[in-house]
Amino acid sequence: MRYGGLDMGRGKKKNPDKKQDFGSFGDLLRSQGVEPDSDEDAQAQRGWTLESSGQNVGNASGRGTDSIRDQIMARPDGFGPMDHGPAVYADIESEEMGLLASFRVRTVFPEDVEAEVRDLPEDPREPDFEGRVDLRGQEIFTIDGDDAKDYDDAIGISELPNGNVELGVHIADVAHYVRPGTALDAEALARGTSV
Repeated sequence: MRYGGLDMGRGKKKNPDKKQDFGSFGDLLRSQGVEPDSDEDAQAQRGWTLESSGQNVGNASGRGTDSIRDQIMARPDGFGPMDHGPAVYADIESEEMGLLASFRVRTVFPEDVEAEVRDLPEDPREPDFEGRVDLRGQEIFTIDGDDAKDYDDAIGISELPNGNVELGVHIADVAHYVRPGTALDAEALARGTSV
C-alpha cells in the first residue's frame, strides 16, 4: 500500500483517480488506488504456520482445512437488530446498521452462544476459587468507562504495614469461562474485538 510515497508492502498500484464506495477493507484499499493482495499471496508472504492443539489452523500455503477464516465463516449469522442502545441500532434499515453490516460487525449473539452463557453460574462456584487468591474483601474498583460493554479491568490501592503503597492491577480471567472448542470461543474469534 502506498501512503505519502512510502510502499507499505501491500498490493499492486492501480489507477489512483478511480474512486468507489467501499463495503470491505479490500474496497477501501481499492478506493485508495491499491489492489489488495489475494489471500494466497498474503499467506505466502507471512511465512509462518499457526497450530492449535495439534490442529493446523492456518499455514503459508493456505491449505489448512480448519483455517481461522473457515472457523469464522462457519459461525451462525451474527447480524441483526439490537435490543439495546440507541433506536437506530434496532432499525435494520438505518444508515448506522448499514455501515456495521458493510464491515461485517456482529451485532447479536447466535443461539448457540446464548445457550452456553445461560449455563454459566451467576457467581463463582467453590471449584472456581482453587489456585486463586480471594480478594473480595478488598476495595477494588473498575477502571473501565461508563460506556464500556464489560467491566474487566480494575485496580486496588492499599497501604502496606511498612508504609509503602501497593497498587494492585486486576484483569478478569476471561479464559476461565471462554474455553477452547466452545461456541463462546468460536464467537469471540469471529468478533475479534469488543466493538
